[in-house]
Amino acid sequence: MEKPLALKTVAVFARDQREIEAAARFLEWGAKVLGYGFSTSSGTVETVRCAMQAVRAADYVVAPVLGCDDQGWVQVLEGPPVVVDEAFFSAMKPGAVFFIGKASKSVRAAAGQVGVRLVEFREDDEFAILNSIPSAEGAVELAMKEAPITIHGSCSYVLGYGRTGTTLAGLLKDMGALVTVFARRRSQRARIRADGLQPQGFDELPGAIGAADLLFNTVPALVVGEQVLLHARRDLVIIDLASKPGGVDFGLAERLGIKAVLAPGLPGLVAPRTAGRIMAEVILSLICAEPSVTRDHR
Repeated sequence: MEKPLALKTVAVFARDQREIEAAARFLEWGAKVLGYGFSTSSGTVETVRCAMQAVRAADYVVAPVLGCDDQGWVQVLEGPPVVVDEAFFSAMKPGAVFFIGKASKSVRAAAGQVGVRLVEFREDDEFAILNSIPSAEGAVELAMKEAPITIHGSCSYVLGYGRTGTTLAGLLKDMGALVTVFARRRSQRARIRADGLQPQGFDELPGAIGAADLLFNTVPALVVGEQVLLHARRDLVIIDLASKPGGVDFGLAERLGIKAVLAPGLPGLVAPRTAGRIMAEVILSLICAEPSVTRDHR
């Protein structure tokens, strides 16, 4: 069996089950894995109590899919959080690479100051497209729990036609929903029509929302505000898949009695094994493609 990471050391910071699953894949590929934040020892992963111990020894440092906060703090399952700053990057081995789902401006700046290669793997097309599958399945599962109707025959609206919106709209269509997709660009609306779905522009949403049974948002901006919610039925169910704070005025929705659920990070909740495998495979692809496809912030 090929061991593409033989003789390499990978430090993995675990925030949820995805990172634990990814660590197992790195082990299969021959790496020595140092785990920080792991609640228990997993296989032959060597768990460490000090994050910097793992950082200093690693050829690759892998931070969580969920990334960090604006100040660069990375939360983990067990143990103190880790701040990713210039001191953190200065402790890394020369030539080591730092992987994180999404970095803050402060983390990007710190990597640039020290000269460490930083890769935000959530921005990678391969990751985003594959990760959209558990996201879409999780969104449908959540809708089935929250709504008193079936997906089949429902009037379902999808806001945004990026990677997740495309996968989700197709899944809803395959389940027999009547799917309308709202997108800003004419080229996106043409693609929506070509895919056998009903396209509309966001300016049409307030006038059309009254017909919706289910609304799925994938847009990380406030697109479901007062102008939309005041025209919605009170039995509408909203599933917001966008990153926090989402794209819905949740306070107004609650006051109106409209059920709205913010549900980012669904892959880690509904399919952590698949999501962790996707994470590991994408990171391995980026490692094998160095230095051409990784982002160098020097």
